[in-house]
Amino acid sequence: MARVYLEQEDGKKLHLSGDGRCDTPGFSAKYCHYTLMLDDTKEIIHTELLQSTEAGSSVAMEPLGFKRGMKEIMGDGLDIEVMTTDRSTLICKIMREEFPNVQHEFDIWHTAKGLRKKIQRKGAIKGNEILAAWSRSIINHMCFTCATSKGDAEILKCRWQSILHHVCNEHEWTEDDGQTNRCGHHPLTAQEQSKRQWMKRESSAFENLESLVNDKRLLKDLEQMALFKHTEFIIVLLISWNTLQNHSVMIMFSFSYSFHFLFYCIQGRWRSFTVQCSSTSQKGRDSLSRE
Repeated sequence: MARVYLEQEDGKKLHLSGDGRCDTPGFSAKYCHYTLMLDDTKEIIHTELLQSTEAGSSVAMEPLGFKRGMKEIMGDGLDIEVMTTDRSTLICKIMREEFPNVQHEFDIWHTAKGLRKKIQRKGAIKGNEILAAWSRSIINHMCFTCATSKGDAEILKCRWQSILHHVCNEHEWTEDDGQTNRCGHHPLTAQEQSKRQWMKRESSAFENLESLVNDKRLLKDLEQMALFKHTEFIIVLLISWNTLQNHSVMIMFSFSYSFHFLFYCIQGRWRSFTVQCSSTSQKGRDSLSRE
């Protein structure tokens, strides 16, 4: 924390990300652990542990943990410039009413996850199979537009909506204002085009995709994703810690034990994440408890 205060004196403002994890999924959780992390160094600077009884319900635990954490950090004299969370409506309300001077960004992983579910749900309808086949490419396109917008929300939305041309094999088009735009990829050869299933504008699959791409709430939320911020690294750390805790007894009977975690990276691929603990019986468990 001393380094954070020194950087603050030099004029650097904090960019934080925050996320919560409950002891059980659904609406019957009893405990929630909310974590605030520095975006640049991935250092955890504050945590809140809450019980459902003090929040009133399991749903209210995460917003309460976020609110307490923000007040604690700002009460210590630290200046927060950007705060990244998921799209929780309760957290959005807290940001609007109590922290209006802090720029609120949304984590792209949560948005992409929700959009993928909607695409797959519509793609399961008879006649929309081609929409499900495009699911991964559409999600990757969303990540690409957020990563290359450089903070410009208008450019982000324009690039995002260009997917409606690309899926129809239209890679250069004229906008309503007369401006000509084109896809950012290299010109596709005839062979490359023949390998892809293209949509037709009059098809039901395209109409469903168009409704998702031009959804008013999604377009509004994209304005808060132009800085390409993430919170999934917090989840990886929390899952890793919980898994280590759950397997601490097994380490007593093994000289080395490897824990393998899978997490979704922003490029749309699954990768393995391995933590290896080498210790002997009781010493291994003691090292975990100290960590």
